[in-house]
Amino acid sequence: MIWIGIVLLSAAVLLPSLTIFRRARVRDERDSALMLHRAQLVELDRDRQDGLIAETEHAGAALEIQRRLLASDAA
Repeated sequence: MIWIGIVLLSAAVLLPSLTIFRRARVRDERDSALMLHRAQLVELDRDRQDGLIAETEHAGAALEIQRRLLASDAA
């Protein structure tokens, strides 16, 4: 009977800390995704300025990157 109490108390102590770690991991993943998409947009702008891609290609690619950013934020 005492073991059940020990297990329940241990679970009560550990569960809040596990949820904190999970939230931090999700936040880190979102920050990483945001940084990746921003870097892609900067690279895309640089390619347009260097004349490597046309304005219409730039607009389409930028729209696609923004869609992926919104999709990753919704997930």
